[in-house]
Amino acid sequence: RRHTLFDQVAAQKWDLVLACNYSMYGNQPRTEHLLNFKRNLQLAVEMRERDIPAIPNLYWFRLEDLKRTIAWIVDAEVDTVAINLQTFRTNEDWKRMALPGLAYLAASLPAHTRLVLTGSSRADRIGELKSLFGARIHLVGINALMTARMGAVMTKDGRQDIHAHTADAFQHNVRYYADLLAESTPLSG
Repeated sequence: RRHTLFDQVAAQKWDLVLACNYSMYGNQPRTEHLLNFKRNLQLAVEMRERDIPAIPNLYWFRLEDLKRTIAWIVDAEVDTVAINLQTFRTNEDWKRMALPGLAYLAASLPAHTRLVLTGSSRADRIGELKSLFGARIHLVGINALMTARMGAVMTKDGRQDIHAHTADAFQHNVRYYADLLAESTPLSG
């Protein structure tokens, strides 16, 4: 069935597509980690073979995972990767798991590699990502919309419930996140 889906996606001629994303959770068995890491990369390759400009999703649990993934990125000449940061919800997970891996990636990925990051909407985390990767990062998230749908806006002081019209709050929130990433470069195929 996925080949039929891939053919349909290819026919739509997207500029970029985030490849399928099999998450990694620390409480899963190691075998499950490895299977999901492989699935993520394998599906990105299959999509690219069908002329879909797929961006592979990266995960890691150990340093050896990062080393293996970086070797694959270099060998496959991948210029853009995605990282889903949604599973790092707590500050402890962020500091213990996410940041060390992200720092390693920042130091080890080829300098031209761009990153599409999903699931990070906190200003402090976005600041940390910018300091690690500079203008190479591009954020994808739903927080600007979900906050706006509740009539709230994001500010430097956090979420403000002002009972705004959804369209006005959404426009404000998009600008807020754009300002956080002001130095990022446009992402195109």
